[in-house]
Parts: sequence; structure tokens; C-alpha cells
Amino acid sequence: MSETKRRLLTLQDLGYKHKTDKCDINHTFADNSYLQTYEGYLNHLREKEINFLEIGVRDGCSHRMWSDFFSKESRILGLDIDPRCKQFEEGNIEIFIGSQSDPDTINKMLEAVHDGFDVILDDGSHINELTLESFDLLFPHLKPGGMYIIEDLACSYLGKQLWNDIIVGAWPGMQYNQNVKFINKREDMDKFFLGLIKQIDLSQTHEYEWVHFYSKIAIIKKQAI
Repeated sequence: MSETKRRLLTLQDLGYKHKTDKCDINHTFADNSYLQTYEGYLNHLREKEINFLEIGVRDGCSHRMWSDFFSKESRILGLDIDPRCKQFEEGNIEIFIGSQSDPDTINKMLEAVHDGFDVILDDGSHINELTLESFDLLFPHLKPGGMYIIEDLACSYLGKQLWNDIIVGAWPGMQYNQNVKFINKREDMDKFFLGLIKQIDLSQTHEYEWVHFYSKIAIIKKQAI
């Protein structure tokens, strides 16, 4: 595809092209899909050389979409606990294998990237415990002015049903998580988000500029220098 034609395609167009579920009816609310929401936040980065990390690879569809959306000079990183996901490396897409809450795995990625990430998107385990642990590990390595996106927050309400969804094989690779309770307590996420908002409201932070909420999505911006 020519560079001119690529620029004419919206992120939603590229989502359809690469068959990612981020643009389907299950990830759409009030006529806006995840991708239509993201484009407003990410379009200004499209022609820049950036480091983009998405946690959760599965079949590599969304990573190929990001590679198509951003410039070829950008680095598109993926992190997944399922070893089979390594096969989806190609071009500027690099896949790291390990838990999103494992400091050693995170450090290997940081050694490869050096200067941190412009955007981090968590579409990984959807287990609240791991979501919060990876945020603590990765947010310090988000560049000033960068954005941290947490997806599929409807899963944070699942409670014990989370285990049932995993058992039927809805989320490949989950069996590799060790010593993890597959139970989500929404109050853990509520406490996390309310803590961020309180720090912003009371001007007690130099880390967070804002938090924006959409259906099943939270986008957290790190303060620029």
C-alpha cells in the first residue's frame, strides 16, 4: 500500500482490514468503536517515530493494524504470556513473551526500547490484579505526555464468572498464569481510579494530567514536562 493511500485510511478502516475485534459491535458504544475513540487521541502521532506497546497479542491482528497506522519507523511492541504469539513478529512488530506483571519480562522490554513508550495499551489478561500490577510497573516508563489505555473494563465486574469465561477457552494462553486468582473485584479498580482522580483534583500529582473514561475504556495521560 502506498504511503498516500495509507494516510487516507482511518483507524476503523484498518481495523476492518486486519480483522481486529476492536471495531466490532461488542466494542462499540453510542455508535463509536474503540478505534474511532482512539483515533482522536492518536492521530497526531501517526507520522512520528514512536514506541507503541499493546499488552495482549492473541492472533496479532491489532498489532498489524497499529503497524499499518503508525509510521514504519515506529516500533510496535506486543507482550503476551502465550509463547505461540512470538510467531506474529514481522517488520516493525516485536513480541515479548511473559506475564504482564513480571518485572523481569518488563525489564527485557525496557532494555530493548531504552527511551520508554509513547503509548501503552492494556488488552491483556483483564484480571484486575494483573492490570494494576502492570500499570505500576509500566507507567513510570511512559514518556511525558504519553497515554496509558486500559481496555475492556466491563471484565472488571465479572467476579467469579471470570473463571468460567477462561475455562471455556475464550482467552487463549490464560493457563500460563501462575498463582493468580481468576476473580475480579470491581472495588479494586474503583479504588485505583478514584485515587488517580483525587490526586488530580487536589493537585497532589505531577504524574497525571487527566483521566478520560468511555464505555469499557480508560485513557490516562502522563503530564508533559
